[in-house]
Amino acid sequence: MKSWPLIILIFLIAAQGCKSENQQANREDQTQFAQQVSIWIDSCWNQRSFKALQDLSSAKSTRYMNGVKVAEGPAEMEAHLQLFFTAFPDLVITADNAQYKGNLAFLQWNAKGTNTGVFGEVSPTGKRVNINGLSHLRFSEEGKIIEEIVYYNELELLQQLGYTLIPPNLE
Repeated sequence: MKSWPLIILIFLIAAQGCKSENQQANREDQTQFAQQVSIWIDSCWNQRSFKALQDLSSAKSTRYMNGVKVAEGPAEMEAHLQLFFTAFPDLVITADNAQYKGNLAFLQWNAKGTNTGVFGEVSPTGKRVNINGLSHLRFSEEGKIIEEIVYYNELELLQQLGYTLIPPNLE
């Protein structure tokens, strides 16, 4: 009976050691994901490096914007990003706040640029935009981005480009 306290103490020390190892592994993963997010913003978006995009993304990565799937795989993602780079050649993205949990990253971002190029089928307006949004990134075990879910106020973007919302005719 006297050995029970010793056994419990050894168990608690071992459990604490495992917890510390798991916390260390989580911190290392978070550091890796933070580096990936930094490269994602700086290289893919701000430097327009499609090589970095291919290096960071899994072959089956998917991007959703405001609930709509807009790209699947690096080639479609490159074409999707090119729409923004054409419309806003001076586009700059900054990440204001990033949180990491497991293989997930949540970040608040800001995008600023001037619409001097064609945006899809819309002629340039020459207007500056300043948009905030949220991205939720999911990483594979290899550290590749496998999913990005983006939310931003699309109406605010269009209003900054000079578009107006016309109320419906209710008569």
